[in-house]
Amino acid sequence: MQYAVAQLADAKGMFPEGHPRFMGTYWGAVSWPAVAEVVESADLVVTVGCVWTDYSSVGYSLLLKPEKVDAWMFG
Repeated sequence: MQYAVAQLADAKGMFPEGHPRFMGTYWGAVSWPAVAEVVESADLVVTVGCVWTDYSSVGYSLLLKPEKVDAWMFG
């Protein structure tokens, strides 16, 4: 599978930035436009261990459609 990988700001360093599938940090309204476009237009966004706070979402400015988010929580 050749899926793109983005991370939230509070998970910086959890995925190798030199990996060929790494596209950057998704941080709501202050994301790089190309990263935001890919994440927000995806058919499915798989999240792993995300904690949705006002910090990680830049004041809840994420434009993710809840029906397209598959959240995996640990612990």
